[in-house]
This record gives sequence, structure tokens and C-alpha cells, in this order.
Amino acid sequence: MQAGVLEHGRSWLEDTSNIVSRPKVQTVAPSHSAFQSIDRGTTFTLKLTGDAIRPRSLQYFIAKTADVWMCLLRAHTPLGGIYLHGDKPPTISVELEVVGGKPSSTTVARLQSPRYLYPHEVLGRTADLREFLKDQAARVEKGVDVSKVPPKFSNLNGVWGVWTKDEILSNTSPIKPRLEETEKELLSELGLQIYVFMCYSTDLWDDYNDNKLGLRKHGRILSGGLQQATKHMPQGQPVTIPLTNNIGFQNITHVTVHFQNAEPDLGRKGFQPEHTRLAEKLSVSAVTAFRHYYDRLLRKNTGAPALMQAVKLEKWIEEQKEHEKLCPLSITGKGLFAPEEELPIRSLPIVEQDVVALFNQMLSAGLIRGMQLLSSSQFNQYDGLYRIQMDSPFEKFIR
Repeated sequence: MQAGVLEHGRSWLEDTSNIVSRPKVQTVAPSHSAFQSIDRGTTFTLKLTGDAIRPRSLQYFIAKTADVWMCLLRAHTPLGGIYLHGDKPPTISVELEVVGGKPSSTTVARLQSPRYLYPHEVLGRTADLREFLKDQAARVEKGVDVSKVPPKFSNLNGVWGVWTKDEILSNTSPIKPRLEETEKELLSELGLQIYVFMCYSTDLWDDYNDNKLGLRKHGRILSGGLQQATKHMPQGQPVTIPLTNNIGFQNITHVTVHFQNAEPDLGRKGFQPEHTRLAEKLSVSAVTAFRHYYDRLLRKNTGAPALMQAVKLEKWIEEQKEHEKLCPLSITGKGLFAPEEELPIRSLPIVEQDVVALFNQMLSAGLIRGMQLLSSSQFNQYDGLYRIQMDSPFEKFIR
């Protein structure tokens, strides 16, 4: 095993007076104890020093836990692999350890495979535009009124979709750019894929950043813009989608253009001009296509935080699960729950409390099976929390 350190490389690179000596690799011990027990592997340790470092300190982000840092790295580094339209990420186990000022503040997060932080997976209630279009087509065939939007596609935080070069070139995608022949050839040559997400308001970006992750205010780990990627890796920061009208939509639309067969230049921070122009043209067409569904599918911007309620709900669910572990209720005994061929309630329900009582009696009697109640406390519009669990032998759940 060999390990070395290379220091002052940037100072030498930016030195115009030939004062800084050319850096050389110096032999050192491995930086992590894990490499003492394996016979192969590679480690890179980056130490951010110098006056030109931005940000000056990683504390700038106010990220304190490994889980939050994992989100940051998935959004802006190769740890967020771009795998679209059926491409599978490699089965690489990632373990991220974040060490704070004290040993007790060390936290660990694990990821089974490197995968991009797609907005539709973390921003609450969203829907795939492709599924909505399929639903509309099926309704047309059945002669059903398509002006009525099914509940699962209405009042959404965002709508998203993924398309390939073949779908764009064959005009089977809602994204319909006006491309010249050279651009069509380039589109096919690059093996281009595009991911599009449009949310109802920029408040959603801030809500996720500030409230869900607790990062630096208005830092926006996710935001509107065009993110270019190649070889399954995001490259550089998102750039502004060059809209010429309705420019507010460029701030609520996140577009990722993935070049499967392109090499970045400028120190792996950019692409050839013709590649970027093609990506920009596609991003504009994507926003234009998604704008048609903005008023129809997305929730109205009332100014209320979209994710705060979801965060509170998640916290309440976790509290009920923890209460189940700490204070379990177990009443067992042979024949205790054997019904006498009828329920204790003697008349049809009249009020809501009667329905609740009947439901619980049916659970205890075994008329309803495979359901476990965690809580019947009301949480906003929710009446309770339950779990569906059926263990073998499954015959006991069949009547």
C-alpha cells in the first residue's frame, strides 16, 4: 500500500512570479484505519486551505448531520448518480461519516447506491406527467370526461417526467423543440436523456432547504435551472433556463440534461458550446410543455409552507411507532377473543362514535384481519394510524 500527500498545488498553479516551488508527492501513512484491513482500494483526502477557497468553511452550509450532508453531496457531486429511463445505478455501498467539533457529535449515513437527489422524490406530493397523459388517453378511449382531473393528479406540489432522445426525435414526447438537422444528429449522437420537474412555487425549494434539512437560509440545495450531466455525473452548477417570456417559470422548473456520450471540458466544469446550446433549447421546450399543466395539476400558491405539514406528520408517525416500542399492549390467552357468533353492538350505527366502536369490534372479532392500530388520535385531517401486517400461515386471514 502506498499513500502520499500533494500540497500547495493551487498556489503553484496560480503563481505568476515563479516563487512557489512545484509541489511533489510526499509519502505519508494512510488517512483512514479502514485501509489497514483491506488489500486493495483507493482513498482521496481533500483539505480546503488557502485564501481563495469558497466557501471558507464547510460550516457555511450549517449542515450538522451525515444525513443532511448526504443530501448535499447527492445534489452536487458524483455521489448523486444520474440514472434515467431504466438505467440502474451500480450496487456501491456508501458510508458517510461526519465528525463535528466533539467526538460525541459524529454521525453516520449510508446509501446503497449513488443516486441523484431528484426533486420529485423528496418534495412531497408529486406525479409523473407520463402517467397523467396515459390516464387521459385511456379516458378518451372510454369516452369519459377528460376535463375532470383524478384526485391523484390534482393539487400537487410538483409534476415530473423523463424522456429519451428517441422519444424527442420521434415526436412522442410532450417536449417538442424545433431542431435543425445538425441538432438532431447531435441529439442522437450524444445519447441524450432529459429529466424535468416543475413545482407550484419557489417556496417549495426554500421550504425543503430551510425547514426539512435545516441548511443555510435560502441556500436552495435544489432549485430551478438547467443541470447538465454526463457519464451519470452532474457537472457544475445549474444555469438559468433562457426563457424569453413568462420568465417566472424558469425559477420553478428543474431540468437535468444527461449526455450519455459526451466529454466535459474546462476542467470537468462545462461542455462544448453546441452541447450547452442544445441543452438550453431542450430546457426551454420542456418548460413550455409543462406550463400547459401548471394551472390544472399543481396546487395554488397560498404562501403556506408545503413541506412543514408533511414534516409534522412524519414526526407524529415516528412518535407513535416509538410509543409502540416503549409501551406495548399485550393481552393474550386461549379463547379470549373467540366471538359468540355475534358482535356486542346491538344496532346499526347512528353517529360517528358508533361506527368507530363497530369497526374496533370487527377487528377484535376477526371479521377484519391483518390490520394493527397504532393510534386513534386525530392529527389534523387524519383519524388514526394503522399498519397492514399479515404473517404466515396466510390461511388464517381467509374466510
